[in-house]
Amino acid sequence: VGYRIGQGDHVDSPESKITFVTVGYLLQYLSHNSQMVKKYTHIVLDEVHERTMDADMLHLLIKKLMEAGAWPSAKLVVMSATLQAGLFGEYFTPPGEEVRDPIFV
Repeated sequence: VGYRIGQGDHVDSPESKITFVTVGYLLQYLSHNSQMVKKYTHIVLDEVHERTMDADMLHLLIKKLMEAGAWPSAKLVVMSATLQAGLFGEYFTPPGEEVRDPIFV
């Protein structure tokens, strides 16, 4: 398990199976390395109800990468204490696919 945040601060290795990153880090990483998205099996977005410009841009970038087929086997997990499941389900579901029922825990 590792982490990465801005200005190159990180603790992880090639053997890391899970890496926690900030919204800003992930936005910059995917913006400049969109071809690398294929190496990831899952992205977990937590606290999606916290709206910031970086978070909104990250959501848009992930949506566009998924729509473009750049990330065919990806699993996206969207979490929030106050999640509007229908809104986010419709937003992230590619055109022509059925919106899946949310899981509440």
